[in-house]
Amino acid sequence: MVLASALSCAPHLAHPAPSRGDADRGPHLGDEGGSADPARAPLATDDPDVARSSGMITGVAGAGAGPAPGPRARLELTLGEVRGGLTWAQVRSVVGRRQNAFRYCYERELNKDPKLVGRLQLLLTIGADGAVTTANGERGMNADVIRCVEHQALRMRFPEPADAREVHAAMELVFRLDE
Repeated sequence: MVLASALSCAPHLAHPAPSRGDADRGPHLGDEGGSADPARAPLATDDPDVARSSGMITGVAGAGAGPAPGPRARLELTLGEVRGGLTWAQVRSVVGRRQNAFRYCYERELNKDPKLVGRLQLLLTIGADGAVTTANGERGMNADVIRCVEHQALRMRFPEPADAREVHAAMELVFRLDE
């Protein structure tokens, strides 16, 4: 899978990765955290079994989901490889709860460019305390969307990894118009 090999590509990014110390965090759209049961994670798809087995989390923006009325946005988020002391299900659960924040990043730019579509690969490093220490976005998307998604990813809080070591996770976000 392309996502699995992308973990080694992070040093070749066109722009520096934001860190937890960055001042511009973007809007606060809710906190993640703890050890939530992955089976109870909200899914925005018609077939929960497909979403759980494939790692895909989808959703369409509805009333109040974006910064202003405009084109309807769709986000498809696919979790790839997870390496370290968290399970794939633990990472998927936290990332799934953050999808509205990622969609917000897209909708904000979609209001400026109603034909904006693209995909973004997001690589995360999660520290021993469960905090995201780096978030690197790359590949074929508006730079403002990438920066916003990176900042939103830095707000995620995961359970502490079992082995108290860094965790690396890769995912792909596909942003498109819902027609």
